[in-house]
Amino acid sequence: MRYLIFVLITLLPSLSFAEQFLCIAEKASGFRHEGGEWIEKPFNTNEKYLVNFEKRTVNRFGESSAIHSNCTQYRDHGKKLFDCTEDFGFFIMSSETMKYMITLPWIDYVLDETGGTPHIELGTCTKF
Repeated sequence: MRYLIFVLITLLPSLSFAEQFLCIAEKASGFRHEGGEWIEKPFNTNEKYLVNFEKRTVNRFGESSAIHSNCTQYRDHGKKLFDCTEDFGFFIMSSETMKYMITLPWIDYVLDETGGTPHIELGTCTKF
């Protein structure tokens, strides 16, 4: 019995009941510069993200470094939102509708350059 209590006390701090979600892309579209002009193109939709409300981070699934950190939580239109705005990109999801959106706003068009591919991606999340 003492051993069981010791094991529980030892493991209890490592248990986490944080809100975590696995988000999977469903649709993505954007623009690519081809043949001297910007054309609308569908984008790859095999992205998966791990969203951690407690750590306030978004990671690509299976990767240790966050693509968004220091995210905020708030309510808008009665829905709980998780919002990440970094220097380059935007991620927002609702833990109530279980939908997310991520945008990558390359500024290449404005700078008259052609290396970037601005796009938007939509998907759904499940509790993880």
